[in-house]
Amino acid sequence: MLTLSCSKQLHQRVIYPLLLAFCLMGVLCAGCLPTRPVIPVSGESILRVVIDNNYPPYSFLDEEGNLQGILIDRWGLWEKKTGIKVEITGMDWASAIREMESGHYDVIDTLFRTEAREKIYEFSEPYETIEVPIYFNNDISGIVNAKSLKGFTVAVKSNDAAIEFLVEQGVTNFLEFDSYEDIIKAAKNREVVIFVVDKPPADYFLYLYGIDQEFNQTNPLYDGQFHRGVLKGNTALLKTIEDGFDQISEAETKAIDRKWRGSSLDTANLLRKIQVVAIISFGVLLLLVIWNRSLQLQVNRKTKSIRESEQRFRQIFETAAVGMSVMNQEGEFLSCNRAMQRILGYSEEEYKGLNYQAISHPSDFRLNEKCYQELWSGKKNSYTIERRNLHKNGRYLWGRVTTSLVRDSSGKALFSIEMFENIDDFKKTELIRDCVYRISQAIINTANLEELFVSIHQIIGLAMNVENFYIALYDDVTNLLHFPFFKDKFESFAEPVKPGHGLSNYVMQTRKPLLVNEEEFLALQAAGQVELIGYRPQEWLGVPLIVNEKVIGVVATQSYSNDVHFNKKDAEFLELVSSQIAQAIELKRVDEARKTSEKRYRHLFEDLPVSILEIDYSETKKYLEELNNKSGMNNEVFLRQNPQIFEACAKKLKVMEINQEAVNLTGAKNKHALAKKIGSLLFQKDGQFGFSQITNILGGITFFDCEGELQPLVGPDLYIQMQWAVSEGYENTLSKVVISLIDLTERKKAEADLLASEERYRMLVDSLGEGVAILDEEGTFRFANQSANSIFGITEGTLIEKNLLNFIKKDSHTSVRKQIESSKEGESGSFDLEIIRQDQENRFVQIFTRPQSNDNSIICIIHDITKRKKAEEQLIYRSHYEEMLTNISTRFINVENEDIDAEIISVLKQIGQFEKVDRAYIFEIDQTNKIMNNTHEWCREGIDPKIHELQKISLRSYPWFIEQITNDPLIISQVENLPASARNEQKFFEGCGIRSLANFPMWVNLELVGFVGFSTIRKDHVWNSENTAMLQQFTNIVSNAIERSRLLKILEDKAVRDELTGVLNRRGFIETANNEMTRANRYHHPVGMILIDMDHLKNINDTYGHIAGDLALKEIAKFCSRNLRENDVLGRWGGDEFAILLPESTKTATLRVANRLQESIREQSISLDDHRIQLSMSIGVAMAEKSMMTLDELFKNADEALYLAKESGRNQVKTYSSIEKTSLNN
Repeated sequence: MLTLSCSKQLHQRVIYPLLLAFCLMGVLCAGCLPTRPVIPVSGESILRVVIDNNYPPYSFLDEEGNLQGILIDRWGLWEKKTGIKVEITGMDWASAIREMESGHYDVIDTLFRTEAREKIYEFSEPYETIEVPIYFNNDISGIVNAKSLKGFTVAVKSNDAAIEFLVEQGVTNFLEFDSYEDIIKAAKNREVVIFVVDKPPADYFLYLYGIDQEFNQTNPLYDGQFHRGVLKGNTALLKTIEDGFDQISEAETKAIDRKWRGSSLDTANLLRKIQVVAIISFGVLLLLVIWNRSLQLQVNRKTKSIRESEQRFRQIFETAAVGMSVMNQEGEFLSCNRAMQRILGYSEEEYKGLNYQAISHPSDFRLNEKCYQELWSGKKNSYTIERRNLHKNGRYLWGRVTTSLVRDSSGKALFSIEMFENIDDFKKTELIRDCVYRISQAIINTANLEELFVSIHQIIGLAMNVENFYIALYDDVTNLLHFPFFKDKFESFAEPVKPGHGLSNYVMQTRKPLLVNEEEFLALQAAGQVELIGYRPQEWLGVPLIVNEKVIGVVATQSYSNDVHFNKKDAEFLELVSSQIAQAIELKRVDEARKTSEKRYRHLFEDLPVSILEIDYSETKKYLEELNNKSGMNNEVFLRQNPQIFEACAKKLKVMEINQEAVNLTGAKNKHALAKKIGSLLFQKDGQFGFSQITNILGGITFFDCEGELQPLVGPDLYIQMQWAVSEGYENTLSKVVISLIDLTERKKAEADLLASEERYRMLVDSLGEGVAILDEEGTFRFANQSANSIFGITEGTLIEKNLLNFIKKDSHTSVRKQIESSKEGESGSFDLEIIRQDQENRFVQIFTRPQSNDNSIICIIHDITKRKKAEEQLIYRSHYEEMLTNISTRFINVENEDIDAEIISVLKQIGQFEKVDRAYIFEIDQTNKIMNNTHEWCREGIDPKIHELQKISLRSYPWFIEQITNDPLIISQVENLPASARNEQKFFEGCGIRSLANFPMWVNLELVGFVGFSTIRKDHVWNSENTAMLQQFTNIVSNAIERSRLLKILEDKAVRDELTGVLNRRGFIETANNEMTRANRYHHPVGMILIDMDHLKNINDTYGHIAGDLALKEIAKFCSRNLRENDVLGRWGGDEFAILLPESTKTATLRVANRLQESIREQSISLDDHRIQLSMSIGVAMAEKSMMTLDELFKNADEALYLAKESGRNQVKTYSSIEKTSLNN
């Protein structure tokens, strides 16, 4: 805002009286205003509003988690205007819609009006128009509207109005996110490449995450409008809301918008104010000149003192160990000391060109800006924050930043001083500690190895780039290196491999970390130490995973881009956390191995290195419930104030079973001694276990775990993890509770609790996601869990007593029997198998077999790998197709233009055979004449070609077909099912014998120029989205090739054609004539040449102008073209001369043509401006009289004959025969 001091009198004379008048009017009108309406919402006096919490600048959460934005301020103003309390809640949009429609809120804001929502909501008048475009990655082309999204996956916000719009346009393949910001994050990680998002938040988040240059946007799909909505029928509430907003003036609304969107300067008003200031300033200047002299003496005295003070400040400033900068109110750096230059790598001049916004990390910007504004506004004298500053090399450094304001003696703020203490190393150490802690927690919090690997990937990603990351584990039983976690931009998974000379094997052998760039990798490869597996990275970093001095695998990350680099600190970080990763993997592997064996759990109870207790809590439960009913003691404060409760609970426990490890853990002499003391151990007054047990028992919880310190009977305190579970069937009485105590002091996490009974183990097996079964030696199922039943399609009953062979094809029986025999002999193994489920659906499974030691039965772990198999098949198909399309593109690039038609037919055959269709063809569309022609065709053997019948087909006869092919590919699986509007097309297709077809439009410069089609004659055919996408790519390749050929022909034709007459120019004539002369000489055929000179062209030009001369030349060229054979060669030699070569023409025939041309042209004339201009020409004729005559010799002879014709008076025909003058008339 600009304020000019000279406007003070204007304010006093005009503004103040106006304000007084408005106040008086307000007093007079106050009694006339209607009573403020009460909100009709269940009798409450609070209006509950729900909005999207991530839609900047309208609504978003600041650094402290508070809602901010335009809508917050507008509703705040509404509250002031109406006096009605407003309670605003922000959440993701899907939740906001769900909560609103559940009746938890009164109003929802920023609601687009759709047909579906009109059934649910009453809408306010629109108050904001929002553009909704399509955003797509720069690598994608052809996205112009909703129709062009077919075949793509489109990211959208859950419950967004855009979904309804896109579905109406035929788009159904969506990837839904909770918020717009989540979509942009996914776009940054290249998880999505196309999304439909409201323009304001999209532009904001694209800029915030630094990818605004990576995405294009279309014109808006539609313009949405913001409404406020209430549930249907709540019109009184809606009117109250609208009346409140009507009280807000346009100026107030604009003020809020300027706050969040910025404002523009009123230039005209500013100029007027400047003029006033200039007039006043001129008068003031005269006074200042007089006053200045008196002040000069005082200034000189103070200058010396200031210089001395400044010198002391400069010395402190320059020699300080911490970085120091001086900034103005706008945050621009005015200077910096040497320490700051050393820390961030900038020279002082470079640093002066920056401001704190330019070097702050985007995530720190808001906090820094807020503190800086508060500093200059006087709310703070100084502040200290932790902030990341941008080093000149592009990396961010953490620093502890203290900023203070410097004022003059009058208190006026002069500048700010910022001190930057480099804490980057501390932050990195802190990050390492945090990652190590997170990994240790992941061991506990993840359910299996797969989840653990995902957690490890996410945790390491906090410290370094892990876009291409994998964990490799060595199996010494199979001698294979497995890749259980593999994330790579080029490959979706990696098959197990035998150890060889890859980088992973090199790290395992050396037992040391390895960081190599492309050059260093090539050097290792040249030395024979490593070999390339997969795609060659730009940089590769890997460290060994070592447990108990044994290398179990490798964790590695790699970069394929020059933008992503690793350094020594990254290697040190990965090495530091690798031991924790190795321990975590090893412990999780042990845990998963334990869960796969029933026998191990039944026989290891006494020897299990985990303390197991089975206790009756029934009396304890009764006591606690009675006490709670009397005093309501279910809180920790009450329990701490009444420690006698712990003693009472401990005495009421009844021990049922204790294993030896529990005795060892607690330091008891024996089980009997422990049984007497177990209550006091589990309910220690200051321990966590007592509180957890009491609160969970009262809460009806049947399973929980907790950690805390336990004081054993003998020895130091232990840190224990306790798992407390009620056995099935005892939930009401708690008379059978199994407790496991795991000593985390030494091992962090030991083996989990032993299952108390066979029934509980069976429950565990049934709950597994994997199929578990036991087969006898005949292949009959003796046990199957629920997952196994589901895999085999058993919905009623069980697999038990059914034979595996009944679910497979007969040709697989022998191999399955061999697997069963191998397992009976004590061999473990695995094999893939195609099964036929009970519901006749085919699926693929992978079965791991292991023999039972006590009988001839076999334990089977069954994985459903159907999706993986289909994905592999689809990948092979796609790879083959892409390779074929690449080959076709290369062929079109290298083919000569005259061979283009043959090459097109060849690729039609290749694609047609691959797609297993009967006919492949190309139609070109002539938009001028509104016809289409079949230009290329391939037919399978036994299929009749149609190309000669399908010419000059009128577009108007088939409007439905043209409309369809103009918009999208036309896919018809069954011609007989076409709609009534396509009756002509159906009749045409059936006439050609077509049962199914797929046609793909060819576009050139946004114009439909034709289509590529595929049809089947013998049977119906179905094209899926994968086929369609690939065939459209093929069509684009063919279209480009045809257009390229057309342009080449135009260029070639222009190079050999005379621009005026359209006949061959001299170059074109010589090339064509030489070819004909060569052929004539080879087969000894006669050749004649006619050389024509137009008579009196100069006179025509001089008399009537060059337009007349050009018209005469064109008329002669046109006349000659009409009177020559198709194989005769006509060209303009230059000026007024034309040359004609007549292959296989005798002397008599040549003379006849020459005389006919001469006599006929003599009868021609042209009209120009009421003038008739008579045409004539002189002609020289020559024949190739010897067998090997050249074109130059023949032309020379014809030229001599022409010279004779002109010398003889023009308008004649002369022939060359040793210059013997003869003609057909002689």
